[in-house]
Amino acid sequence: MKKLFSVVIILLISFNCFADNSQSPHRFGLSIEGGYSDSTKDSNDTSKVKPYPENLKGNFGGTFFYQYDINDTFAIRPEIGLYSYFFRMPIDVNDPFSYRVNYATLNGRFGLGFGAYFYKNSALAFNFMLTPMISMRFYDSADLYKSSPPSDYSGNTNIKSGKRYYLSGGISFSIGLETIKKGKIGFGGAFFFRFVDKPTVLNDEIVIIPSLGLSLLIYF
Repeated sequence: MKKLFSVVIILLISFNCFADNSQSPHRFGLSIEGGYSDSTKDSNDTSKVKPYPENLKGNFGGTFFYQYDINDTFAIRPEIGLYSYFFRMPIDVNDPFSYRVNYATLNGRFGLGFGAYFYKNSALAFNFMLTPMISMRFYDSADLYKSSPPSDYSGNTNIKSGKRYYLSGGISFSIGLETIKKGKIGFGGAFFFRFVDKPTVLNDEIVIIPSLGLSLLIYF
């Protein structure tokens, strides 16, 4: 009995020392992000057909994530998020100066990030994150996607028929830094470059929206 009691005491002391001198591999966090999305370039060459009518301006959103640190170098980060694109539509498709009406979308995404920490010091950790994702558009204020009939802002029937709430996907790359976790709350930031989603297409050309921006995060 005394031996069992001694073993229990030793295990409790060891566990307490381990907990005090190590970081938990489990983290939860929130991020806020925003930046610039690629815009349709106006062209005076009428022989060039624009791949989509939107003149994209930017994006804004946020995620909730769980991160598991496999070791000091690698981590995985599943995430779920909501975000919006902001864009303009032409009043007259033949007039490049008629982009005066502002619209927005509401999108959601599921992502699975794979991270690598390439430098750490006593205060900060720098990482690279690659995140494949599945996305979907719930709503856009311009009503670009109709379940039926297929038509666009000008009554043009060349637009492909599609559901308003479509699925899409893409991939995101980010380079960021985080505070070394010493308590329950940590902070970080990252520069991201993302290829995800699709605008309304007027033909069969594959178009993915490129975006770049900054994200701020808090984890606990």
